[in-house]
Amino acid sequence: MNELEQARTDINRIDNELVRLFEERMHTVIRVADYKIRNNLPVFDAAREAANIERTSALLEDPGLKEYFIKWYQALMDTAKDYERAIIAKDTK
Repeated sequence: MNELEQARTDINRIDNELVRLFEERMHTVIRVADYKIRNNLPVFDAAREAANIERTSALLEDPGLKEYFIKWYQALMDTAKDYERAIIAKDTK
C-alpha cells in the first residue's frame, strides 16, 4: 500500500467513526427538542452556541486548524438546528 492509499484508509476509518458520532449526536438532539417543546424554548440559543464554539475550539491541539474547525463545527450545529426544527414542527402538527 502506498502513502496515498494508507492516508485514504486512515480517512475512511476516521469517517466511519464520525458517522457513528454524528448519529449519536443527532439522536441526542431529539432529547433536546423534546425538552424545548415541553418548556417552550427556542431552537437557537446564541450564547450557548458561542460558548460551545469557544469550548470545543479550545480543545484543538493544532491552532492552525481553528478557522477550519469552527467552519465545520458551525455547519454541524446548523444541521442539528435544522433537525431540531423538523422534530418540533412534526410535534406541533
